Amino acid sequence: MDWGTNALRDVCDVFQVLAEVQSWDLPPLADRYKRACDSLALAEDSSMSKILQLQENGSSIDLSNLSLNKEQLTPILRALKFQTATRRLCLSANRLGDDAMDELLASLVTMPNLTLLDLSSNRITHEGLRKLCDPSTPSRDSPFQV
Repeated sequence: MDWGTNALRDVCDVFQVLAEVQSWDLPPLADRYKRACDSLALAEDSSMSKILQLQENGSSIDLSNLSLNKEQLTPILRALKFQTATRRLCLSANRLGDDAMDELLASLVTMPNLTLLDLSSNRITHEGLRKLCDPSTPSRDSPFQV
């Protein structure tokens, strides 16, 4: 019999530990982008890694006028999760469509300080905007008010 394991189990049964994470250190944005590409089995775009690296410490991420499609934007959006310093996210003049709104929203809800989101000149219709603004969608809170 392993007394250490049983003692630990007994302590855990008696006490409940409550904790709250105040902050944590994230890997650099370019590293998170590389990991997202790897997890999606996509080739990492070295120029995108450089763009993300140069903008990581600022309050603004500008990825406008790059003609990025959903496949190219998905690892970027995943890398941007919990980028809490970001106040301005510019994704204008890309090829972002309604089918990318769930991925976009998953990132946006983790950016509590975001005050400006530029999605102009994309392929987003009223249906895509509805996905972003609909608070009745299960398991998420809309970061936008209609």
